[in-house]
Amino acid sequence: MTDFLSDLRFKVTDQKRKDNVISSMFGHWHARDLRKRFDLWKNQSKKATTVNEVNEIGPVVEEVLNAQQTLTNLGLFMRDNGYT
Repeated sequence: MTDFLSDLRFKVTDQKRKDNVISSMFGHWHARDLRKRFDLWKNQSKKATTVNEVNEIGPVVEEVLNAQQTLTNLGLFMRDNGYT
């Protein structure tokens, strides 16, 4: 009788261990899949935000570039005419 109970206890604990391993594997798989989807959403959102920012500040960037070119040209003009 004791052998039967020991064998039964071993089977139950072995099945619990297997169930815990399967549950843990499923949890890790689910977390990895969720992280992958979140990263995909984050990257797409970042790209959309970048596009919106470039569209909104595009003329400002162009104005800054024009101002830098004007300043560079002024510096070259002053150097050519001996003002430095």
